[in-house]
Amino acid sequence: MEAQLTLAGIYDSGIGVPADYGLAARWFIEAANQGSARAQAVLGEKYLHGYGVDKDLQKAVYWLDKAARQNEPAAIANLGWCHQEGLNFKQDLEKAFNFYLR
Repeated sequence: MEAQLTLAGIYDSGIGVPADYGLAARWFIEAANQGSARAQAVLGEKYLHGYGVDKDLQKAVYWLDKAARQNEPAAIANLGWCHQEGLNFKQDLEKAFNFYLR
């Protein structure tokens, strides 16, 4: 799992290889499917913005929720932002605030 996450980061950043966001996403998916909270959070953000994958708010929230349940800070913050902006949810500032407090 860690090797996949590392490889994903290498392709995502282009350190030592040409950046390839699609290939990075593939490796983030592999690590996320094995339970890596960090990979799940990054993958959720990629689906949220369409980086290396098609933008898909349902998939974004799915992966962010899995990571947030493992107390991954970036996922918790992104879920708060989704509630704040009404992305894939009805806008709910109280829920957003509660995510930001976690």
